[in-house]
Amino acid sequence: MYSLGVENALRQEIDKAIPGDHDARNFILKVGRSTDVPEHLGNNWASCWKQAELQHLAGMTQAQRQDYIYTRMHAFMHSDVGNRTARVNEAAAQTGNADLQLQGQVAQAFIGEVVAFNSEVLERTQSPFTGKVGYSPLTDIDVETSRAIIEVTTQSSASGKVGQLQALQGAVANPHRKPVFHLMPNATVGAVKALLAAGSSGVFHTIPNLQAAIQALP
Repeated sequence: MYSLGVENALRQEIDKAIPGDHDARNFILKVGRSTDVPEHLGNNWASCWKQAELQHLAGMTQAQRQDYIYTRMHAFMHSDVGNRTARVNEAAAQTGNADLQLQGQVAQAFIGEVVAFNSEVLERTQSPFTGKVGYSPLTDIDVETSRAIIEVTTQSSASGKVGQLQALQGAVANPHRKPVFHLMPNATVGAVKALLAAGSSGVFHTIPNLQAAIQALP
């Protein structure tokens, strides 16, 4: 999250440099709002967008701006190991959000292998009417390691998870065809059966059992 006043100041600077491009403004601002982004990291993201950088954006086409912001966002949130680890630890400390806290705990258990955390899978789209380019949410990946994708939830049923599993097995979210596992401490027998039938590589109630299964992968 941003410190008090940081987001508003960044909003004003963006609107000054590229007035009227609300998509670019919202794309940039959204990054620092995430619950798993600690305050110092949100402020660091805001500081990336100096006037020179924003003027650089202003000289681009709308499509170029979207692509540039996406690349910067992905590098900051996922490719930077220090930033990713800070987000994992922030999530694990979220006692008021059981799902996010569990995601953080799972990522901590695999910390040396994590390549993406709480990652929204965005698909590049172009409007047939306006020609505008955007990045639309397709699904999200809770934890991705070098060998597997792990979906984490405290819910007991498979509601919504079977459909999501199909997206997680698709080429956009999972270009390397990694197996998809589920960590569901409260999963019912029916939920386990439904997910396994849909192609889950394993549904586990505990982190140690999940670790053992992934460590056994070739």
